[in-house]
Amino acid sequence: MSSFFSKASVRRLSPVIRDTVDKLCVALETHRNSGKPVVISSAYSGFAIDIITEYCFARSYNLLDDQTFERSYHHAFSKARSGMHWIRHFPWMFNLMKYLPRFLAAKINSGMIALLELQVELRAQVAEIITEKEKGYKPEDTSHATIFHGLLDSKMPDEEKQLKRLGIDGFSLVRAGTETMGSTLSIITYHLLSKPATLEKLRSELLTAYPDTSEIPPGADLEKLPYLICSPPWFLNSGRLIFGHSGVIHEGLRLAYGVGTRLQRISPNEPMVYGDWVIPPGTSTGMTAVLVHQNPDIFPDPMEFKPERWADNPRLDKYLLSFSKGSRICVGINLAMEELYVATSTIFRRMNLELYETDITDIAIKYDNFTPKAKLDSKGVRVLVK
Repeated sequence: MSSFFSKASVRRLSPVIRDTVDKLCVALETHRNSGKPVVISSAYSGFAIDIITEYCFARSYNLLDDQTFERSYHHAFSKARSGMHWIRHFPWMFNLMKYLPRFLAAKINSGMIALLELQVELRAQVAEIITEKEKGYKPEDTSHATIFHGLLDSKMPDEEKQLKRLGIDGFSLVRAGTETMGSTLSIITYHLLSKPATLEKLRSELLTAYPDTSEIPPGADLEKLPYLICSPPWFLNSGRLIFGHSGVIHEGLRLAYGVGTRLQRISPNEPMVYGDWVIPPGTSTGMTAVLVHQNPDIFPDPMEFKPERWADNPRLDKYLLSFSKGSRICVGINLAMEELYVATSTIFRRMNLELYETDITDIAIKYDNFTPKAKLDSKGVRVLVK
C-alpha cells in the first residue's frame, strides 16, 4: 500500500488535487456577497473525499458538485465518532449495527447509519473494479493510476485481493483521508481568519511568489515557501545546512493533532525503560499527540497559533506527531501534505473570507472520540465569502 502514497505517486496525482481545489474555489465563489454563511468544514470534507475516492477507484464522489456542501459526510463522521469509545472496547458493536432495523440503529447513532451505507457503497466500487479486472482491464484504461486497480495488479497474495479484505481497505482509506484533512484545514482557516496580521503575512508571501491567482502551483513548488510551510525543517544548499523559517501548515497540524486518542504499543518480549520506570513485556502502553502538542515546555503558549515558533526552533519537527512517527507513521502523509499545501495556498490567494459566528470553542478539542472533537453544539467553522 505504501508505494501508492510515495512522493512520486502523489506528485503524479497532483493534477487531480489541483483540479479539485479549483472546483472547491468555484463552489465557494457561488456564495460571494450572498450574506449567507458557508460551513467551510463541510466544504473541506467534500474536497477531501472527492480526491481520495478518485484516487482509490477513478470514480470521484463529486460531492463538491453540491455547492451547499450538505453531502460531505462531515456531520455523519462527527456523529459517528461519539460512539467510538464503545466500539473501541466492543468492536462487534459496529457489525451489530448492520443487522438492526434502520430506525433502531438511527436512534442509537444516526451518523453510524451513514457510515454503514458508505461502507456498502465503497464495497460495491471495489467489486466493480474486481469485475473489470476479470474482464481484461488494463491500467491505461483510466486517466491516472488508482490504488485498487494497482493492488489487483500487484504481487500481493490472492487471499489479500478478495472483496472482503479490499472492501475494508477501501472504507479505511476513505475515512482516514477525509476526517483529519477536513479538520486540519478548518483549524488553519479559523486561525488565519481570526489573526489578520498572520493572514496578511501568508497572503503577501503567496501573491509575491504566484501573483496570477488563476495559477495553482503543485506542492513541489509550494514547499519552497517558508511562511506557508516548514518542511523539511532543514535542507542542504551547496553543502551548507540551512534551517527553514516558519510554517502555517506545521502549526495547523500541531493544533489539529491528527488522532487524539492514545495509540497503543506493546513490546512483546523486552521490557521498555522510560526514565526510572521499567514497563514489563506484554504491557499495553499508549500516548496521545495532544499531550505533546500542548506541552508548554516544548511549545510555549501551546494553545496560540504561532507559525513563527518553527523559525525560533526548527528542530520542533521531531515533536510533531500528527502523523505519528517511525515504522507506524501514517501511510498517507505525502498525500495529506500535498492537499494541505495546494488547498491552503490557493484558497488564501483567491478567496476573501470572513468568520461568521465562529469562535475558538468551535475548533478546540473538548472530547477524545478517537479524533479530536469540539463542543457538541458546534456548527463547525462558518464563513462569509466576500
